[in-house]
Amino acid sequence: MPHHKDKKQTEASEPAAAAAATGVGADAKESFFEKQADKVAAHEQKHEAKVAAAEDAREAKHEAREERFEAKHPEKAAAIAAKEQAKKPQVPSGSAVIEVNNLVKHFGSVVALGGISFSVHQGEVFGFIGNNGAGKSTTIRTLLGLLKATSGEAKVFGLDAWKDPVKIHRSLAYVPGDVNLWPNLTGGEVIDLFVSLRGGKAQSSQVRKRRNELIEKFELDPTKQCRTYSKGNRQKVVLISAFASDVDLYLLDEPTSGLDPIMEQVFQECIRGEKQAGKTIFLSSHIMQEVRDLADRVAVIRQGLLVKDGAETEAAIAEMEAEAKRYAESVA
Repeated sequence: MPHHKDKKQTEASEPAAAAAATGVGADAKESFFEKQADKVAAHEQKHEAKVAAAEDAREAKHEAREERFEAKHPEKAAAIAAKEQAKKPQVPSGSAVIEVNNLVKHFGSVVALGGISFSVHQGEVFGFIGNNGAGKSTTIRTLLGLLKATSGEAKVFGLDAWKDPVKIHRSLAYVPGDVNLWPNLTGGEVIDLFVSLRGGKAQSSQVRKRRNELIEKFELDPTKQCRTYSKGNRQKVVLISAFASDVDLYLLDEPTSGLDPIMEQVFQECIRGEKQAGKTIFLSSHIMQEVRDLADRVAVIRQGLLVKDGAETEAAIAEMEAEAKRYAESVA
């Protein structure tokens, strides 16, 4: 009997011992992975600090080199600056920055634009709104020289948008609402690349100063690779590269897509600052309040045609606001 009792006690204690051993093993496993995660995080922080330090050193080196050159060769520096300025298109006196006359665009049998006309003047914020499929993106792509009009004309800085896109883009910054970036480049590298593509000097002291101010305003970490960015952070990269560039015209197509309300306010501050500096802004947005707050004039496009009457324009805006409100309530 004692023998059977000891056997039963042993059998009863085995599950408890196994459970205890399993618990200890799970705790040890969890502790191991926590330590590994801490090591990875520490390594990433060290790498980011190293990249930031290298970028700061490179920036200081470029600024010092530029200052030495300007001090030693002031006439050459002025000549180089004048040459760069001459490459940029100039708006003819009395002309609009953007002129669209009877613009028509067909995609086969589909009429995307049915003969629209409008102009945007220097120093103006021009709001361009409409429902999906109304023709907003087609108009913007035509102004960028990405689409050839079926008929009519689209001029930017007095130049034909289709025939002279390279010269036009030297003084134009475009911000789309859906952004794809190079995954292996850092945000800072992409910003510098975009500035350079627009004909600017990404390493000039003025551009670097403006770039760093914008990075701080938009709260972006420029040392991280683009693959790690959220949609909002990718949007910040293109906005910073646009506002850091020395351009005269901004073509903005849903520019605040993915931004939180605080960053939207930062964006609006930037727009007001560019307007005060005499820059021209073409703003296409589905956020009606944003357009109302920023735009000097608003044009509404419907089914490829502009709503011309002032009262009808206000009615169209009110209708889109009501539709947006109904949609927001339906998904809330």
